[in-house]
Amino acid sequence: MVILGLNTGLRKDELLSLKWDHVYLDLGMLKVEDGKGGYTRHVQINEDAKAQFLLMMKKRKGEYVFHDPYGRRIKDIKKSFAGAVERSGLINVRPHAYGERLELIVH
Repeated sequence: MVILGLNTGLRKDELLSLKWDHVYLDLGMLKVEDGKGGYTRHVQINEDAKAQFLLMMKKRKGEYVFHDPYGRRIKDIKKSFAGAVERSGLINVRPHAYGERLELIVH
């Protein structure tokens, strides 16, 4: 989630709500439904994001990109954030909530 957050600029809730049906790797784009203001928009993704999605597809369960072990949508990241940062290889990163956007502070 950290890698995709940094590479897509999506808000926390947009990432957690992202469905595989809205990931278009061949077009290099994501469809974000019910984003800020309730609008649907399309977001271009870079090569790092594409590579991360390809890795995640191997563990795909259900319709959501970010899911629990049973394939259900993850609703909150507080408990798992530290582990995600560690797995990403980043150092000294902490979440900072600014409105609904998840911002990452890197020192």
